[in-house]
Amino acid sequence: MRRFIFPAIAVAFVNLIASNEARAIPFYTGSVVGECVEYQGTTYNVKAAVTAPLWTLQGLIYTFTPTPAKVTSVDVDDRNRYFSVTPGAYQVKVGNPEIQGTYSINAPDCSPPRKGMTWRLTSTNSPTGTIHVGCGNNECDPRQGDTDCTTALPILCIKKSGTGFPLPVPATVNNSDQYHRWSGGVVGTTGATVPPATLTAANDLCTKQFGADWRVAEFHDGWGWYFQAYGGVGDPSKRFWVHINDQPKGRCWQ
Repeated sequence: MRRFIFPAIAVAFVNLIASNEARAIPFYTGSVVGECVEYQGTTYNVKAAVTAPLWTLQGLIYTFTPTPAKVTSVDVDDRNRYFSVTPGAYQVKVGNPEIQGTYSINAPDCSPPRKGMTWRLTSTNSPTGTIHVGCGNNECDPRQGDTDCTTALPILCIKKSGTGFPLPVPATVNNSDQYHRWSGGVVGTTGATVPPATLTAANDLCTKQFGADWRVAEFHDGWGWYFQAYGGVGDPSKRFWVHINDQPKGRCWQ
């Protein structure tokens, strides 16, 4: 009869383990926080950890409410898990599957600040009332932008359409260098402003300040990188926002 006692005890022990896996973890403590952290080349915005001695992440389920539009996770070790979720406010429940803890967090936006291209005044031609504007000495980046889009700077506006436009090249303007071509227009700058989200809204700022047919000046209003025009800029010491039509990552508005 004794030979049947050990298997019976073993079965009872296995059942006890199985039932424990579905119950709350005794003395569970942990944390869930919204924070930008990089791991193996990827940026995550939520950190979860088990802080109780001897306990691990095994068996823990993290449920986000509302459900993120996207969520990925990685276990850094057996006590720390990183999540990447859509930025926003969440309630996170930790279960096993019974609830171990509930956390209210704000998952930050960890993406780098968007940047846009800026130009500056490079020279003036007083006899003709024309100016030369452009990138400067490798100071702009038309492909990735050079200035955070949260920065308030003037917008360079131009008029080169409508009655009498484009304007002919003044006799004293050198138009032989393709990088410094005559634009056929008149330019001016708005007051310092954080770039709006759309090109339409940016053009509207030019129209509101200067009138019909005015719009944001564009990288190719000459040939590229620089151009010449009549007019002036409000503050010659400041750079200003300029549009570029073929580099979406090089502008703040879409």
